[in-house]
Amino acid sequence: MALVAEHVTADGSLEVLALGRLKYTEPGAAEIALLVIDRWQGLGLGRAVMQHLVAAARMLGLHRLHGDMLADNDAMRAVVRHAERLGFVEGM
Repeated sequence: MALVAEHVTADGSLEVLALGRLKYTEPGAAEIALLVIDRWQGLGLGRAVMQHLVAAARMLGLHRLHGDMLADNDAMRAVVRHAERLGFVEGM
C-alpha cells in the first residue's frame, strides 16, 4: 500500500511532496517507509503521513511495523516516537 501527498502548483501540475508505504513482510507485520521532500520537512507532513499509515495498518489487521533509518536522522526519530505513542512501530 502506498500513500502519496501531492500539491497542485501554480501552473496546475502535481508535485509529489511525500510518500508513505506499507509492505507486507509476514503474517501481521509490514515494513514501513516514509519520504518527505526537503523543502516540506519540518511542517508536520511526515507525522500526518505516518498517522495515515498506522491507521491503514490497523484496518489491515497488522500488529507490527518495522523499518530502517539512519541513526542521526533526528527528524525521522521524532516521527517514529509519535508513531510509537500511537502504539505501533518497533525496531526503526
